[in-house]
Amino acid sequence: MQTCNSSITTEKYVNIQMTEKTLARLIKESNIHATDIHPLDRTSKIFVWKSCLDSCFSEGLPG
Repeated sequence: MQTCNSSITTEKYVNIQMTEKTLARLIKESNIHATDIHPLDRTSKIFVWKSCLDSCFSEGLPG
């Protein structure tokens, strides 16, 4: 009987809740990145986009 040794790992997800102010601070301080965040509703998605853009423009554009 053959066994299959698969190296597939299953990622576990954590659902958390935080205030908009806390999330904005984490993004601004580069403690969390937009690619790490997966908003579950439209309102949250718009807020994350806005926070990321605000953070980028507050640092100034390169060049």
